[in-house]
Amino acid sequence: MRKISLILWFSCILTSCAFKNMIYQHLDTVVMYQIDSYLDLRSDQEKAIEGPVQETVEWIKKEKLKEVVALVDKLAEAAGKRAIDATLIDEVFQRFGLWRAELTAKLAKPAAKLVQSLDERQIGYLEKKLRKSNRKLEDLLGEKPADFQEELDDYSDDQMKRFKSWYGRFSPEQKAIYIQSIRPDRARIEQQLAIRKDSQDAWLKIIRERNEEKTLKVIESWGKSDPGEGLNAKQQQFRTESRQQWRDFWIALHKNLSEEQWKQLQKKLEETSQDLTGILRKQAA
Repeated sequence: MRKISLILWFSCILTSCAFKNMIYQHLDTVVMYQIDSYLDLRSDQEKAIEGPVQETVEWIKKEKLKEVVALVDKLAEAAGKRAIDATLIDEVFQRFGLWRAELTAKLAKPAAKLVQSLDERQIGYLEKKLRKSNRKLEDLLGEKPADFQEELDDYSDDQMKRFKSWYGRFSPEQKAIYIQSIRPDRARIEQQLAIRKDSQDAWLKIIRERNEEKTLKVIESWGKSDPGEGLNAKQQQFRTESRQQWRDFWIALHKNLSEEQWKQLQKKLEETSQDLTGILRKQAA
């Protein structure tokens, strides 16, 4: 559900204009493809979940896209004033949390029914996909001690490249902010991998128990700011710490942007607002 949330919201914000229009027009198909890629759905399962997905996509288009535009406009205005501060960053986190909660509420029941309909072959297929998602961390931890730091630096650079189109190239000082905030050292990555595996094991166990009420509670918890269902104390602590680390990174980064980076960010936000506004106008026509 969290992955689907990211697809739905970030497809509205982070892609180029032409590609964004194409994705937006076929958003339900994109979501169905992602679900199928993890569950290898049967035709009857596709029919059962397709309706709720289409309804949710229409809800986003009719009721939520204007909120996305308003938030992007607020960020663009703040970038123009060189004033994206902790208060605004907290508002962005809060807004995305609210959208995730609303989206989860829309899809939780049909998602739980879908999960309950999975056969053992499909559960095994999901398990393989989840284990494969651990591979990058496993490969990184498998490096020899002498090579680990170099590979870790490459890993951190790859993580930061996601933001290049918005901010341009990060300076050494800004890379240091990332390292200090996120702390991607061996111990933290080992902890991250262990938490991922524990969460995957817990979820697969719940699926195999065939308890629809428990499955629904777990899915509903994914929309909460501090979900407890399905998480042990270590998992909850890690998630809370990670959220705080990313908050610290964004606050510190925006205190250290160059004038060129502010200009690029402002331009990118304004272009995104124009793109989304154009989509809204076409939708209203």
